[in-house]
Amino acid sequence: MMNYPELLQAIKKIRCEEVRVDSDEFYEMVIRKDSLKELSDVLGQYFGPPLKTAEAQPSREASKAAEPYGGIWKGQTLYYLEHDRQAHVAMLWPWSDGVTITLKMIQGRKAK
Repeated sequence: MMNYPELLQAIKKIRCEEVRVDSDEFYEMVIRKDSLKELSDVLGQYFGPPLKTAEAQPSREASKAAEPYGGIWKGQTLYYLEHDRQAHVAMLWPWSDGVTITLKMIQGRKAK
């Protein structure tokens, strides 16, 4: 299993339209839908399957996990992992254009 710094490095190799924030605690980039499979494969290697898929309604667990980071809605995907008293979160927010997706990755304190 890869660690969080290795995950960040793998994510940074994926073709993107824009990197909005690049820090150890928060990473945000914009990709096109044609990079989604590669991104999902990398996220799956680290997180395992999503806590919430784009097709699913948010469960109570997913809503609680995503609340500190802006919440999660139908159409969005949430990956979540707790490790060493930290929460590792990846959220995929598709744009209304049907082509563009924002990835937000956060490493922070565990949700209570």
